[in-house]
Amino acid sequence: VFTWAGFIINVKKSDLTPSQDLVYIGGRFRTDLGRVFLPEDRREALIRAVLSFARVGMRHPVKLWMQILGLMAATIRTVALARLSMRTIQWHLKNNWTSRNLQDKVLVTRHVYQALLWWTIPTHLSEGRPFQAPPTTRTITTDASQLGWGGHSQIDGQNFLFSDLWSDSERSAHINLLELRAVKLTLERLQDHLRDQVVL
Repeated sequence: VFTWAGFIINVKKSDLTPSQDLVYIGGRFRTDLGRVFLPEDRREALIRAVLSFARVGMRHPVKLWMQILGLMAATIRTVALARLSMRTIQWHLKNNWTSRNLQDKVLVTRHVYQALLWWTIPTHLSEGRPFQAPPTTRTITTDASQLGWGGHSQIDGQNFLFSDLWSDSERSAHINLLELRAVKLTLERLQDHLRDQVVL
């Protein structure tokens, strides 16, 4: 039917047996579970690459740092928290590479080593991600200024409202940091009501 419709079928790359478990473009799609996973061979290759790279006191060329980060970036759609777990490594490279020469060597510090180790734990890489984000069950609203912060949520008909002024040292922080701090402080105060919930 497809050929008759004008398609050219690549039989070698086609799987003609119906399946709910298929690997396609770097993802293992489990339609029966509604999740996409990092294929096992890619997971093992990533772990091997990071283990050979993550040695405290070693200096690696920037080009190699970028290759490792590229392997990590390729997992963003299949590994929960992948983007977040790259941040420490990205910042380390950014702060320690000044000449823009790919052959420069950057030191693996103990701090960045800990961030690299996250990528060697198989359970971190094998949980998969849902095809669709789960529906929101709780909503919080926050705001911040250079003077103070506030947070609000309505849960089961009850209003929760929090606010406070920043300390003198906090006031000098960038507004983006203060906005994030307001979110964190609100979440901390509501944690008993937000456990096992999907929060917007």
